[in-house]
Amino acid sequence: MKLSYRRRTVDRREIGVLIGFVLSCELVGILGALATAPAIETWYATITKPGFTPSSWVFGPVWTLLYLLMGVVAFLVWRRREQ
Repeated sequence: MKLSYRRRTVDRREIGVLIGFVLSCELVGILGALATAPAIETWYATITKPGFTPSSWVFGPVWTLLYLLMGVVAFLVWRRREQ
């Protein structure tokens, strides 16, 4: 089974939709961060973590990138449905 994909350019309306998807996903990430931020100083700082736990400064950029990519994927799914 061979899959074939048609390449097509992104028009102005689609750029707006892409930005909307990315901003929506980032907003969900911000809301999640606001909900969990108080717990970081209380219980999360006191639990025993394994030695391979990344530094705390890594979490912000990684989660931001993750939510950005989720927005891009949501746009691609939306775009695929439009075909």
